[in-house]
Amino acid sequence: MLCDPLLAEVIDAGPVAQPAKWLGGQCAALKIPVPTDGDFPFSEGREILAEQPRKIVLTRFESLHLLGTANPIDVLEREVLGFRERLQTTTLEQSRIDAAYDDPVIARLFRPFHRQMLGRKWRREARRLPDDELIVYHHIPKCAGMSVFKHLNAHLTWNDELVHLDARAERDVNATGAVPFAHKDCRELERIEVLFGHDVSMKSLERLPNRRPLMMTCLRDPASRMVSHYNWEMHQRELAGEPIPDFASWYARQDRNWMTRWLGLKWLGLDVDALPEAVLFRKVVDTLRGFWLVCTTEDFDSAMRVLTDKLDLPPIATVSNRAGETYSKRFSLTDEWRRKISSQHPLDAELYAHFASAP
Repeated sequence: MLCDPLLAEVIDAGPVAQPAKWLGGQCAALKIPVPTDGDFPFSEGREILAEQPRKIVLTRFESLHLLGTANPIDVLEREVLGFRERLQTTTLEQSRIDAAYDDPVIARLFRPFHRQMLGRKWRREARRLPDDELIVYHHIPKCAGMSVFKHLNAHLTWNDELVHLDARAERDVNATGAVPFAHKDCRELERIEVLFGHDVSMKSLERLPNRRPLMMTCLRDPASRMVSHYNWEMHQRELAGEPIPDFASWYARQDRNWMTRWLGLKWLGLDVDALPEAVLFRKVVDTLRGFWLVCTTEDFDSAMRVLTDKLDLPPIATVSNRAGETYSKRFSLTDEWRRKISSQHPLDAELYAHFASAP
């Protein structure tokens, strides 16, 4: 059973029309109460009602991927003539969207979060950017990215206008029952204004072939980034009750030229171990030269003002996720360690210096 009242509005009395009436009848026949959101985690997926002789499958149309359906549109396209065209072109008035949730059964099954997201999906709301533009922010760890994300998240709709791609974001999407990037339909993809995260890559853009990406990232002095990385990881270890090594022991196990390798692996998708360092460095530099904006943490404020002005947002006022404020600072950078790290990460030092001196 597909329980998506807005979809029922779009296909107009097709196979998912009157989902609340259908579900109420099924539950009455089984002599069980109508399920609530708590009975169906995240209002998603498959749920077998305990000790009942029959099974009820309940999902939103957009969440059929949780039932193993490769292409959700195929499910109904075989039964509803012109379904794809209607799905992509229909615009619903707010009154019709509100009416779709008037039924108490539907109101119980769809959390306010889901109702808001579905409503935004079916309304043609004005975008902040021109229709073909898309901000693509590749977040290198410990390069002020969370300050950017928290600011954007305060002003843009999460997983709608702002899509976050990394392991933690994936957990958040699953926990709330939101639609992951890989399963968003064309209407949902059109709504994205900013694609952000550690896992944003050139491959991510394959899902958005008709958009003009404005790519950006922020670099950091390799010694400062390495120490910040240590303090953050030790905070995570402390929370997990794991042993905490000293900085020298931890540093000895880190890859050299960490930022350069990260960009080669995560953004470009290269086998960084198979490439000569000079080739890897040139590929990374050439790629970043094609970005809309590459800043360093030293010119972070002015660069982020370019971003927020582009999106017509207020400037970023606070810095987030900082050692000594958000969590403990277990190690502070010394001049000796700065010289050592810079000399042992020459590609990162050169990469940082190149863009720090760029106009």
